[in-house]
Amino acid sequence: MQPDFPKPAATVSADALLDIIRQLAVELSAQASSLPAVVLDVSLERELGLGSLARMELLARVERHFGLTFPAQAFTEAETPRDLLRALRAAQPAVDHEVAPETAVPGPREAAEAPRHARTLIEVLRWHVANHPDRPHIRLCTDAQGAEQTLTYRDLYTGAAAVAGGLQHLGLKCGQAVAIMLRANSPSFQPPVVKTADTAFLQYTSGSTGTPKGVILSHANLLVNIRSMGRAVAVSSDDVFVSWLPLYHDMGLIGAWLGSLYFGPLLVSLPPMDFLARPGRWLRAIQRFGGTLSAAPNFAYEICLKRLVAEDLTGLDLSSWRCALNGAEPVSPATLERFYERFKDHGLRREALMPVYGLAESTVGLAFPPLGRAWRVDRVCRETLMNTGDARAVAADAPQPLQFVSCGRPLAGHEIRIVDDAGRELPERRQGRLQFRGPSACSGYYHNPHQTQRLFQGSWLESGDLAYLVDGEIFITGRTKDIIICGGRNIYPEELEEAVGNLAGVRKGNVAVFGTPDPRTGTERLVVMAETRETGAAVMARLRAEVQAVAVDLVGSPPDEVALVPPGCVLKTSSGKIRRAASRERFEKGRIGAKPPPLAWQLFCLWLGGAAAMLRRALGRFVALVYGVYVWGLFLLMLPPLGLLAALLPRLSWRWAVMRWAARLLFRAAGMPIAVNGLAHLPVGAAHVVAANH
Repeated sequence: MQPDFPKPAATVSADALLDIIRQLAVELSAQASSLPAVVLDVSLERELGLGSLARMELLARVERHFGLTFPAQAFTEAETPRDLLRALRAAQPAVDHEVAPETAVPGPREAAEAPRHARTLIEVLRWHVANHPDRPHIRLCTDAQGAEQTLTYRDLYTGAAAVAGGLQHLGLKCGQAVAIMLRANSPSFQPPVVKTADTAFLQYTSGSTGTPKGVILSHANLLVNIRSMGRAVAVSSDDVFVSWLPLYHDMGLIGAWLGSLYFGPLLVSLPPMDFLARPGRWLRAIQRFGGTLSAAPNFAYEICLKRLVAEDLTGLDLSSWRCALNGAEPVSPATLERFYERFKDHGLRREALMPVYGLAESTVGLAFPPLGRAWRVDRVCRETLMNTGDARAVAADAPQPLQFVSCGRPLAGHEIRIVDDAGRELPERRQGRLQFRGPSACSGYYHNPHQTQRLFQGSWLESGDLAYLVDGEIFITGRTKDIIICGGRNIYPEELEEAVGNLAGVRKGNVAVFGTPDPRTGTERLVVMAETRETGAAVMARLRAEVQAVAVDLVGSPPDEVALVPPGCVLKTSSGKIRRAASRERFEKGRIGAKPPPLAWQLFCLWLGGAAAMLRRALGRFVALVYGVYVWGLFLLMLPPLGLLAALLPRLSWRWAVMRWAARLLFRAAGMPIAVNGLAHLPVGAAHVVAANH
């Protein structure tokens, strides 16, 4: 049944369209009064700041208002409201796009084993072609009208061999780089000799910085990561993976496609822009194809919560969805809870929602929670974590606790540790830098020895994230680097700060770019704070538009907010470095532009803060010294009498009993009581040495 839209297509008017655009732009801007006039030839992106996510919200509002439907691509390519108006007037009346078309779906398929002895991705594909060449591999949902195409393993191999043959014909050798832009002329393909340690591809960590880093991933890295993730979620060929993630995203490329290529489940692939325009299609595809696996960044779950209304969910059944992985950006406990509450009546199980953690330097996946367990949230004291780094647990009803979600334990064969700034390993519930190692860890960055050297700390790799451990599970708290993750993309602030600082009217060197959490979208908002001496409304509007244009050119999307502030608002260190975290805190507290306190008061607060920090450090050193003296005193007091007693006892078993009792007493008195588990696993009747690393 089609919805009752208020207007037919023939009544599309420019004024109504401009009103919708104006309302959305005002909602998304904190400085609505400084927005330029919304006219037919205003730039949607550069002047109004409507990026890709905002465009999809605009698409939904326009379609609802006018009762029309047209491809999302029209909105992504439109530069002005006039472009949208032309597309609207050529559009067709709406149909209910949230209900999947009634076409046949694949029936039960014969189960297939995984190529467990394959050493490269090429061997994986050849194994499938040899064993079941006509087995459906990918179901491509190519457009909004329900057109579909099915690729078998034979189809994939034939197409890949045709491209490879064309590249060989052009003289390309193993290890050389190539950019594939057109269909290749396709002579016969001669399979090269590919080794496990050979580079399979480069996974770039960011598309928004002038110097992106190409993570070198070998076939061994990829296969061990795919196998480990598959075991963590018990993937089999009976599964169906539904994905809208683009293949240039490592979660879409490795997690969705290559994982499906290896284990044999059907991969149902939706166009990314189709999901952003109409998120209900993702959920309907899970229902229609019996999807059991799917993954997305946190912001995608928020889009479903925000954009889907009750009518969109009529008849929706998500009972087949057993693993809904949430990763690629910080996972919000609130998003998980609200998504479950919204869709539990449609068959979604709480334990299906799985927060995961990974990074390109570890191929893609690094930590997964236990299968079949509901997500775990840890509530800690905000002040204690911020001031000392201790993640002290508090009750659920404590005032304003910080909440972090567990991403589980490292994948099999992988290790994680938390270290302080000196590289010393920290105990549980202490925040520090997260380091990792394992067979999925990359060998470095392509042609970038400097960044490769910074990545490795001995055998450990730096993740760039802050975290703490509880019961061996990982809780991510932030990032050591100033990377901003917005809509699943990484944005590095330094380059954008420099570019904005070069604009006429902006105080060069006085620009701060940072991300701030947006509970409304479940991702981070990109904020550009720039100092200027300009005050006129027209000049400020022009300057804001120029900042947005620079951001679009440099990072591919406009900032969510441009804060033009008077001199002195962008905070710096004594050496002149931008204090992004402090500037972000001031922004979040609404203190931007506030008159600074008197200089004497600022100096006093600075001295007080420094004195408090020095006092805390001194107190910490004093406590450590006292503790050390105390423990050594215990040891020296206990050693002579107990050692003498052990030496004088006639039986060896008695001596060992005394020493065990003495050791336990010493550790208990030192505040480190020992609990031993797993004694049943030790060999009996033979000499052996047990070494503990903690």
